[in-house]
Amino acid sequence: MEEFTKESVRKLVSAFVREYAGNHGDEALWREPLVGFAAAGSPYIRNLPEIVTPDHRLPEDFLPGAEAVISYFIPFTEALGHTNRSECPGAGEPGPGQSDDEPYASRAWADAYAETNRMMEALDEMLVSRLRDAGYHGAVPHDIGLDPKTIMSPWSQRHIAYAAGLGTFGLNNLLITEQGCCGRFHSVVTDAPFPEDPVLTEERCLFRRNGSCGVCAKRCFSGALTTAGFDRKRCYKVTVRNAARYGADKDVCGKCNVDLPCSYGIPR
Repeated sequence: MEEFTKESVRKLVSAFVREYAGNHGDEALWREPLVGFAAAGSPYIRNLPEIVTPDHRLPEDFLPGAEAVISYFIPFTEALGHTNRSECPGAGEPGPGQSDDEPYASRAWADAYAETNRMMEALDEMLVSRLRDAGYHGAVPHDIGLDPKTIMSPWSQRHIAYAAGLGTFGLNNLLITEQGCCGRFHSVVTDAPFPEDPVLTEERCLFRRNGSCGVCAKRCFSGALTTAGFDRKRCYKVTVRNAARYGADKDVCGKCNVDLPCSYGIPR
C-alpha cells in the first residue's frame, strides 16, 4: 500500500500542476500551489451552516465516514493579474444596469478561469485515485454552484481553506495565503486521517488590521465592494456581463483581486 502523508500530497499537487501546465502550454498562468488539511469534525467546519449559509454542506454529505478535507490553492502569476488590472473598456451590448464603457475582465483572465477549472477537475480525479491506491476513499464536492437566489454556494471553498489553515480573509472576502489572494481554491474530502493544520489567527488584511489599505474596494468599479460591506448581487451582475461576452463558463471579474498589496503574497 502506498504511503500517503501530508507532505506526499503536497508534492503530488505541485508536480501535477507543473506537469499539466507544461503539457497544455499554461506555464504563464500558475505559481507554486499550497495545500492545507482540515479535520472533518473541526468546530469551524461544523459551524459553516451558521457562518456561511444554512444549507452549507458538511464533509460527510459527500463521503460518509469523512475524516479530513484536503484544500488547495492555485495562485495565479503576476503577469496574468496585470492583464486584469487595466480598466479594459467594454465593447458591444452592456449588461444589466451597466453602461458600455464600464470595464470587462481581460480575456486572458477569463480564459485562465476556465482553464483552471479544467485543471482542478483533473487534479481532483488524480487525488481521489491516489487515495484509493493508498487504501482510502476520496470524494469531490459536487452540485455546489451558486444558488441564484442567495448568490451563495453550499460548499464555500474559501471557508474550507480557512479551516485548513491556508490564510485569513481580506476586505475583498478573499483568503490571503502565503502566495496572496490572487488564485483559486478547491478541495477533496477523504476518510484518510490526516492531522489538521492550525487555523491562522494573525490578521493579514491591512485594512482589517489598522485601516491602512482598502485598495481592493477602490478597484471595484461597480460599487459592490466598499469598506462598509459587500453587495453580492451587484457583484454577480458584473460576472454575468463578462460571461455574456466571453462564454458561460467564464463568469468572472477579479478587479478586486489583482495588483493589491495582498495579491501575490502576505502584505507587509
